[in-house]
Amino acid sequence: MPKAAAILKKVINLPIGGTGLPYVDAKNAQVVEVIPKEQGTSVSQPSTSRSIQVVNDEEKQPKFTYSIGLIFSLIGCVMGTGNVWRFPRIIAVTSSNTGSLTFLMVWVCFLFTWSIPLIITEYSIGRFTRGSPTIAFQRFMGNKFIWIGCWVSAVTFFIGAYFSVVVGWCLYYIYVACNGQELPATEPESRLIFENFTHTYWPLLCHAICLLICALAIFKGAKGIEIANGLLVPMQATIILIVFFWSLSRDYADVGIKFMFTADWSTLLDPKLYVEAACQNGFDTAAGMGLLSAYAAYFSRNTGAVRYGVFLPSVNNLASIICGLTIFSTVFSTLIQTSPTLTIPQIVAIMKETGPGSTGLTFTWIPVLMSKLGLMGRILCALFFICLSSGGLSSMISFLELTVRVIQDFGVSRRWAAITALILSFLVGVPSALSIDILSNQ
Repeated sequence: MPKAAAILKKVINLPIGGTGLPYVDAKNAQVVEVIPKEQGTSVSQPSTSRSIQVVNDEEKQPKFTYSIGLIFSLIGCVMGTGNVWRFPRIIAVTSSNTGSLTFLMVWVCFLFTWSIPLIITEYSIGRFTRGSPTIAFQRFMGNKFIWIGCWVSAVTFFIGAYFSVVVGWCLYYIYVACNGQELPATEPESRLIFENFTHTYWPLLCHAICLLICALAIFKGAKGIEIANGLLVPMQATIILIVFFWSLSRDYADVGIKFMFTADWSTLLDPKLYVEAACQNGFDTAAGMGLLSAYAAYFSRNTGAVRYGVFLPSVNNLASIICGLTIFSTVFSTLIQTSPTLTIPQIVAIMKETGPGSTGLTFTWIPVLMSKLGLMGRILCALFFICLSSGGLSSMISFLELTVRVIQDFGVSRRWAAITALILSFLVGVPSALSIDILSNQ
């Protein structure tokens, strides 16, 4: 119990009764030790045996300058390809032939019972320790548990290395949408474009371009992250809302919406539904990946971990719902009008198509669907991939930031930590850029 009390005190910066347990006096910027009354001293006083002076974070630690910059950065950390690309596909994969409401219900349940509590914990620990997950586990649980922080950081680093390749694909497809050539009208044509792209060195170049764009933010630290997300997140949100309202105005859009919110209660007996709902929450919110604790290192002591830990994941998952409605409305509306013989189960089967590296819906079918809408389709296709790219870049910045924080904890300067993180991310991502099979295995 004393150890648990000490951990709790460190997180919320409030004194809790107990013998010899230090807490941080944030107001006076010093460590205070609680002394029992029976020793004839005051209840709390600055510890003489532990004359540790805590440097005021407002003066020494970099932090986000504005509340809106903080909000954009935290949203940018988690809102990206998981919302726009993965979420609609997972809804389709877990649905029956009659609807997918049960997945949404379980998904929302996991948000409040798993993701949000974990996010609040990450924010609180990151705000207190001002370091990476490696430092956080070492300070809160001792040297024996430092390997947990190392493991979390390593796994997230490897995810980020191949995620950069995927963001590079999104950047390339902006070119596909804007190069003046006709968009593919059939599935085989669209697959051929993607296969020709992945069998060249273009993915490697796009991988490098993605990292170089992110480097502009990473080298500047908190200020650079704040500026980058201040540009990328509003751009992404604006595009999402424009395409969302357009999709709702389409004929037969209501068929896709009705399917999305129709329940097939028998699917609640399928264990896969719960696994996918939990995994999607991880992709949506980045809970447990260490990204949020790295950003929380830039919090001020007055930043509310609970307030942001509840509000931002809720907003992020609302964005996922909007993206799901947009994709379902567009797909159902377009296919019903252009291929009236298709049944609803056949349309859902198209949405379930994964393709190489789970690219079926995004890189195969989106260009095909948009080709059926003429000039408006080309504009929407470009906007879609600009939105996907901006979301991917804002998320990739957080992956790199975590790696930089870990390297900095070993005493390396910010500049060299950023250079090292970029080089390592590029090298580890090279196999995925050169082989779609390697990326698919990850």
